[in-house]
Amino acid sequence: VLSLYKDDYGFYGYENAAGDVVIDADFDTATGFSNGLATVTSGGKTGTVSTSGVINWTQTETYKVATVKPRNDIEEDSSFGKFIKEYREALDERDEAYIKSHTHPNVKISFGGHSGWDGLVDYWSLDDGSEAFYKMMSTTLKYGAVDSSGGQGNAFMAPYVFTDFPEDYDAFTYSVVVGSGVNIRTRPSTESEIVTTSTYEVLKVLEAEKDGWVKVQLPDGTRAYIYGTYLWSPIGYRAEFTKVDNTWLLQFFVKGD
Repeated sequence: VLSLYKDDYGFYGYENAAGDVVIDADFDTATGFSNGLATVTSGGKTGTVSTSGVINWTQTETYKVATVKPRNDIEEDSSFGKFIKEYREALDERDEAYIKSHTHPNVKISFGGHSGWDGLVDYWSLDDGSEAFYKMMSTTLKYGAVDSSGGQGNAFMAPYVFTDFPEDYDAFTYSVVVGSGVNIRTRPSTESEIVTTSTYEVLKVLEAEKDGWVKVQLPDGTRAYIYGTYLWSPIGYRAEFTKVDNTWLLQFFVKGD
C-alpha cells in the first residue's frame, strides 16, 4: 500500500509502508490510490499514476508560444536620451532634489489615491530613508523606454513589456521573460535540473514569487520555475515621462490595473 508524502518544495509523491520513496514527488496535487490508480496534476496537466509509477496524462492545458522582444526608442543624443541618463545617475546617487524637480505636480503613484510629490514620498516612504523607489525605478528603466507620443518624441513609457504585450494573453495571468537563454528549472533552486531555457517568452504564472522564484507553466503544459528577476508582468511597474515646458517630468509610476 502506497501513501502520499510531501517534499520540502511542496510537491507530492508516494512512499511504501517502510517509508521508502516509490514515486518521486513531482505532482502539484495527488490523491490516494483506488483500483491501482491515483489522480495527479502537474502544472497544466491532469492524469493518473499507477502504483508502479506509470503516468498517463489524460488532459493537458497548453497555450500558443509568444515572444515579446525588447524595444528601446531612446536615442542617446536626443533630449530624452540626455535627460534619462541624468535621471538614472540621480537615482544612483539618491538625489531627491533632482527627482522632485522632474516629477509632475500631479504625478500618479498608485490606483489607491497616491498622487503628487507628497503622495510619492508617502507611498515609497522616502522620509523614512527607504531606497525602494530608487531601486524599483532603476529596474523599470533598465530595459529602455518606448515612444508613447505617436512619434512626436515628447513622451516615453518604460518598460516595453507594458506597451508591447500581446492583447490575446491575460495580463493578470501571463508575464514576459526579460532575458535571453534564461534557465527554467524543475525546482526553485539553482541546484535543480534545467528543463529548458527561455528567450523573451510569454509564460503563464502559477504562483506568485516566493524566495525569489516564480512557478510557471510552459506552453506545452510543463510546470517549472524561473528566478523572479527574469520575469516582468505587463501590469507590473511602469513609468511615463513627458516633456512639459521644455522639462521632462514623471507623469506616473504605477503597477496594477
